[in-house]
Amino acid sequence: MGNCLLRVVHRLSWLACILMTVHAASLQAQTSPAAPGDPAIQSLIDTRKYPEAEALLRDRLKAHETAGSMDSAAAAGDAEWLAFLLATTKRAEEAEPLIRSAVRTRERLGDNKLTGRSLNRLASVLFERRRYDEAEAAAQRAIDLLS
Repeated sequence: MGNCLLRVVHRLSWLACILMTVHAASLQAQTSPAAPGDPAIQSLIDTRKYPEAEALLRDRLKAHETAGSMDSAAAAGDAEWLAFLLATTKRAEEAEPLIRSAVRTRERLGDNKLTGRSLNRLASVLFERRRYDEAEAAAQRAIDLLS
């Protein structure tokens, strides 16, 4: 398991390098999981008002579901935001299905940069859950899309 763990950490480090150097300019406006310019969510998370942010995101996802728009870029962004929030608050098990949904939607929409970023978040969630082989595979897919 030690070698696998080392490989995952190595791949996640590569992702960080890629995101900070090669794609810094193109991803600067996308530093948060939702669409750029989402001040309501960003402000709540920046001020660590996690319960309020979670309630707002869950309401948004419910609205997407009611409207039949769960396969939209906006729904993927909201799911990724909520997954990020859940992972931040040590609820990786809850975060995993949300980030997987965001990855699937982004893949269907054909946005390689956002898919790569979502895969990076998935790798982090899987790493937190100690599923190192899966984390490594997700990190490698992210590297392939982002490099």
